[in-house]
Amino acid sequence: MSIHQQSEDLLAFLKKAPGFIAVVMGKSHTFTFANEAYKKFVKNRNLVGLTVADALPDIAAQGFVDILDEVFQSGLPFFGRDVKISVIDEQCIEQESIRYCDFVYQPVRGADGDVTGIICEGYDTTRIHESVQKIANLQREIIHLSRLNAMGTMAATLSHELGQPLTAIANFAEAGRRHLMKQNPQGAINALDAIAEVTDRTGLLVKNLRNLTSGQSNEHSEFNLKAAISECINLISAAGDPNLR
Repeated sequence: MSIHQQSEDLLAFLKKAPGFIAVVMGKSHTFTFANEAYKKFVKNRNLVGLTVADALPDIAAQGFVDILDEVFQSGLPFFGRDVKISVIDEQCIEQESIRYCDFVYQPVRGADGDVTGIICEGYDTTRIHESVQKIANLQREIIHLSRLNAMGTMAATLSHELGQPLTAIANFAEAGRRHLMKQNPQGAINALDAIAEVTDRTGLLVKNLRNLTSGQSNEHSEFNLKAAISECINLISAAGDPNLR
């Protein structure tokens, strides 16, 4: 196979390559080659023979000509990852398309070692970017729903755990009022003592629930089981009949 035939085969391969490829030459960055993927990316515009600034004014205005100038002058490649590009359709100038891509600007050198042009090679990553964004949005939504669920669970827990002591406090207060109306100070004092005791236990309950939701470990300590059972009987009695106790 002749060198000419090999060159033709390579050119045909590059034209059909899945990634976009373009070659610009000189300080003015004039297109000498652009494959089908590159043309599709820029909305099928005429490129070969035109400078980047003339062929792609909307893209050039986004700073890409400045990057080409830097690569041409420094001789160092430029790598872009998940770069956002706004592309305008010439057939409908008001229609703007936001694309994302990974690409590299690789300098081309002549026989003397000087930079003569730049090869642009890369891939359209718009679908990948959009998929990542959708996953991120779903994760945020799941976190939000988890928080709402946690709040609902906490509300139900507070309603359940605080309902009985609050009822007991209200009943003890009513019992104390009745004792005062009957001029029975000791009964009123007993009712106030019971309110204070239930209030302290309720405060401890709230503290434990707060520690539970904040991830802190609850303190473990010994307690008198008989006293705890007695307290439960008092709470149940107070919730059932304000005249008891």
